[in-house]
Amino acid sequence: MQSVGNELISAALIVIFRTSGPMLTVVMGLSGLLGGAYYSTAAVPGWLQGLTDFIPLTYALRPIRMLLLGGAELGEVGRDVSILALIAIVSVSVGTLCLTSALRRARRSGTLSLY
Repeated sequence: MQSVGNELISAALIVIFRTSGPMLTVVMGLSGLLGGAYYSTAAVPGWLQGLTDFIPLTYALRPIRMLLLGGAELGEVGRDVSILALIAIVSVSVGTLCLTSALRRARRSGTLSLY
């Protein structure tokens, strides 16, 4: 589960470095582990607990679990959905900026024709 913003940033990295490298795999793996894909974020050790608030997957999975398993109402997950929407807006904006800059750099250096 990767957001559009992450895809744009990944594309920018590929344009600049001509390879995706292992960084994307590491980031996605840590996101899955700390974001609650395999277990609840409450099970994350205390010293890592603060990091879960910076992972968008946390705000996507928590409402799903609350609605499907916890019997919560839609109004109870509004905060998480609002935070997820804000993260999406920011990540798409940053991703667009990164890809635009990468394409501009590739045009100037003449490497854009390699794709």
